[in-house]
Amino acid sequence: MMKFIWNVILPVVILSCVFFAVNYKRTSGQSKSTEIYNLKQDDKTLKGAYKDYFPIGAAVRPETDFKDSKTTTFIKEQFSSLTGKQAMQPAWIHPKEYEYRWAKADSLVDFAQKNNLLVRGHCLIWYLKMPAWFLKDGNKPASKEVVLERMRKHIFTVMGRYKGKVYSWDVVNEAERPTDKLFALLGEEYIEKAFEFAHEADPQAKLYYNDGVYNTKQREKFYELIKRLKVKGVPIDGMGIQYHLGIEGKSKEDIQQDIDAFKSLGLDVQISELDVSTFNRNATIKSVLHTNDKYSKDLEDRQARIYGDIFEILRKNHDVVKGVTFWGIDDGIGKTFLEKKLNKRNYPYIFGAGLKPKEAFFTIINF
Repeated sequence: MMKFIWNVILPVVILSCVFFAVNYKRTSGQSKSTEIYNLKQDDKTLKGAYKDYFPIGAAVRPETDFKDSKTTTFIKEQFSSLTGKQAMQPAWIHPKEYEYRWAKADSLVDFAQKNNLLVRGHCLIWYLKMPAWFLKDGNKPASKEVVLERMRKHIFTVMGRYKGKVYSWDVVNEAERPTDKLFALLGEEYIEKAFEFAHEADPQAKLYYNDGVYNTKQREKFYELIKRLKVKGVPIDGMGIQYHLGIEGKSKEDIQQDIDAFKSLGLDVQISELDVSTFNRNATIKSVLHTNDKYSKDLEDRQARIYGDIFEILRKNHDVVKGVTFWGIDDGIGKTFLEKKLNKRNYPYIFGAGLKPKEAFFTIINF
């Protein structure tokens, strides 16, 4: 009997004790904040994985994303930079000539300040989001002189309020479109003046032109635009590249060429708006009408490879890449602009609904 106890029972007891001790150490040392969004304490965070490369940011809506402690804890632990999706856009923050709505932008900046996070300002001038009054003078179209003075006052007021708290600004967003009324009135002068006003308002802030680069023609267009601005001495520091990509992805060669083009002009680069749709980038409501919107394992694998390729190139170019911002936090229902665009569920981010990490998250952080 003693032999049986010694050879069989005692080893089982010892192993059980060891298992209990290890498991207790793991669970007792694990912070509640990591448990609530399905990450273990020893998992890397985005900002931790990239602390020696560049800031990792998220575009947020303070009015919804700051409502509960689960989401705010997640934001603080995963990201090192924040951008307001709409909070600082001209039509929202400056709806009337003598009225500013600061609440959302103040909430964003205050949260960042309290939690040692950077803030990217988006955006000072965007023809599509200018308030209705901006281009009017009573019942008549406003003159060139009136519009430029309004632009100056708007830029000085907004940048002045957040001077020293917003480290970089998308000064002009998506210019020179067919419906760009600022361009129709002022030509490229409005872009030049916007950057000049912004530099005067906060000489320490980094100033970016922001636009989508999805093909060679677009890359060359923005390269030539910024080259002209630089020749004139316009104070522009960088190119904010929007990558609202589709499930077809973007080749590593194309990404490298995008970076090289703007680097050759002496510019910094930020990937200012990043997501990967589970449909093709040029999909329309009609083209996906009869397409299943289930998030399959194949889609998750393909999406992870695309994100992996993007970050592989960005890491290699961290000398010029100064930040990456995901254009949202997670795939929660109603949280992505792509759902409104296609009237289908979409899953473009690296965290799923409920802040659950997806395969793309682990692909990005494990390198």
